[in-house]
Amino acid sequence: MLSRDWLKGVERELLSRSLPRQEVARLVAELADHLADALDGTLVPDVCPVEGPVPSLSVPSSKTEDVMSMEANVIESLGSPTEIASVAVREFQRRKPLLSRSWVAAACAFVLLPLPALVVGWGLALALAVGIAAGLEKLGIPDPAAAHAVSTGLVVGTYVVLYVILLAPAAGVSVLFVRLAKKTARAGRWGLVACAIVALATACARLDASFSELPGKSTLTLGLQIGDALPWSSLGQFLIPLAIGVLALWRQQGRLSSPAAV
Repeated sequence: MLSRDWLKGVERELLSRSLPRQEVARLVAELADHLADALDGTLVPDVCPVEGPVPSLSVPSSKTEDVMSMEANVIESLGSPTEIASVAVREFQRRKPLLSRSWVAAACAFVLLPLPALVVGWGLALALAVGIAAGLEKLGIPDPAAAHAVSTGLVVGTYVVLYVILLAPAAGVSVLFVRLAKKTARAGRWGLVACAIVALATACARLDASFSELPGKSTLTLGLQIGDALPWSSLGQFLIPLAIGVLALWRQQGRLSSPAAV
């Protein structure tokens, strides 16, 4: 059938120009529907799923010659597969977001923005922790540190809170930039770059607390350690946000490559 050969030609042209398979399948299905409408229902499109074969058009044998003539006229009016593919690619490029069209925009977004976003995340987490502490104090819940008795529970609890403040925003920023990378032409590459930058900055963060039973002598240190040898604890600070970001990236890439993805 002329229509089937033409649709296959359109599909080959679209795939050769690196259009996503989901977009190719959508366009081919729409063209098959348009052919059927143009032929006044003489042809009935058999539209298949995204990963299936090219939609076929079944024709009654008694009308083969008339239908082929009509098909030839309709196909000629629509244009060649090359022309159809050129128009489709231009339209697809026009709809693409800036991060997908511009390498410079993507580089600025995924190289320069992760660190400021991470600092903002840390600030929000610290403010939230202070707000929770103030709220508990207003509710009359006693502060364990107010008794000035250094216990194992106090030490462990303090470090748990500190590492939650450090790692939760780092993991959140990694996932945020992985999702943002979906808008680029190289989601895997840019997502991994952003995750690595966040992980490196988190590894350089320094957390320390000293406890004293004397009032006002306990100290809390938050900062960045750059240039000096990093302690072994920095390895965990590096791996946790990186692993969470890579996991989010892997799941996202799996969904995008799935036939059911849209």
